[in-house]
Amino acid sequence: MDELGRSRVTGWRWVQRGWIKPIRIAGRLYITDHELQRFIERAERGELAQVANPLIDGSLTPRSDAEAGQQEGGE
Repeated sequence: MDELGRSRVTGWRWVQRGWIKPIRIAGRLYITDHELQRFIERAERGELAQVANPLIDGSLTPRSDAEAGQQEGGE
């Protein structure tokens, strides 16, 4: 991650999003040079900029505070 000027936390987020696939050695996660290069190439092509937002595509709708209270057993 130092090569990209990013922190370990940013790397962890990218792994959680599925953008980078680490390898595990002795319980620790490592990112290979090949995987890092693959990530950079995907980013340059704009693949990572097209992350779906469920609120935009309509598959998820925001709830009002009143609706949230009703579903949680409120009045």
